[in-house]
Amino acid sequence: SHPDCGEVQSECVSFNQVLSTEKEKLNNYNLFPNPVGETLNIDLDRSYENISLKLIDVSGKVFLKGSYKNKSKIKLDVSNLKGQFVFLISIDGNEQRKTSLIIQ
Repeated sequence: SHPDCGEVQSECVSFNQVLSTEKEKLNNYNLFPNPVGETLNIDLDRSYENISLKLIDVSGKVFLKGSYKNKSKIKLDVSNLKGQFVFLISIDGNEQRKTSLIIQ
């Protein structure tokens, strides 16, 4: 150290690069066929990093739940279900969309 300057301290600082603060949004998706027989097809407008979905009845009971990574097309076997359901889909735990669905 120099007699006229006092003490010098050093600190190590690290920065994490943030590429985007925007959360992914679900723009569009198709469920078909509706009414459904055995297989429900879900076509998303593009591939999403983290997709969650649920199939619930009108009372709120969850019959099917799944998470998918980097998918734009999903097929669900619903052959063991009959009745009217609500399909819920969300991206990255974010925005949630609902669609009414009838399984025959």
